[in-house]
Order: sequence, then C-alpha cells, then structure tokens
Amino acid sequence: MDAALLESFGLDPDVLHLNHGAFGVSPVAVRRAAAAWLDPSLITRERYVWMDVSVDKGMSYGDTLVWTDHDKPSISLQKAHVQMDVDWPKFQKMFVQLMSAPTPNAHDPQMHQANGEGKQ
Repeated sequence: MDAALLESFGLDPDVLHLNHGAFGVSPVAVRRAAAAWLDPSLITRERYVWMDVSVDKGMSYGDTLVWTDHDKPSISLQKAHVQMDVDWPKFQKMFVQLMSAPTPNAHDPQMHQANGEGKQ
C-alpha cells in the first residue's frame, strides 16, 4: 500500500509497516484477500502450490513452506491457491471507497442525543 493512501487515512506509513496481525500475517494481505473475494478481477496473477504450515508450539509456529509440482517432497501436503499479484490502483480505489462508506445499519446513540432524538 503506498504512503499517500495511508496518509489519506491519517496513518503514518513509517510506523504502520511494523504492525502485523496474528501469526505475522500482514493486515494488508488480509484486506487484499477480502477484497479479492468481493472482486476476483483484482488478482492479476495467481498460482497453485503445495503448502505446509507449522503448527508446532514455539518460534516456528505459523512458518509456511511452499513447493511446486516439480519439487514437492513425498509427504502429505495441501494444494493452495495463492494470489501473487494484485491490481494495486484498483485495490486502493476499492479500499478507500469501502473504508469511506457509512456503516450499514449503524446506530450511534450519541448521534441521536446530539440531534435531540432519544430524549424523553
């Protein structure tokens, strides 16, 4: 995500890169996956790989290894659909539109009181 987009939300791009979600997954990767679910045309390159994820307790928890059909080891693995590239301008436009839109069915009790509603 580029600095201008982050700054448009009042975020400091020099600090935000240190913020990772659970298991070291970048919040941008999670947002990209959600956006691709809404609009699959965002993904410009994808591939299928064999994947293994460590679930061992400790420092290696969440470590991910991938192989192609040509170098896959002889162990039981899952085939994973991996998003490799995204149309960033289209993603950024969608992200800004979604984050700027009003929350559907939102009810803010403080707004009602400020407008004189909800008082008896």
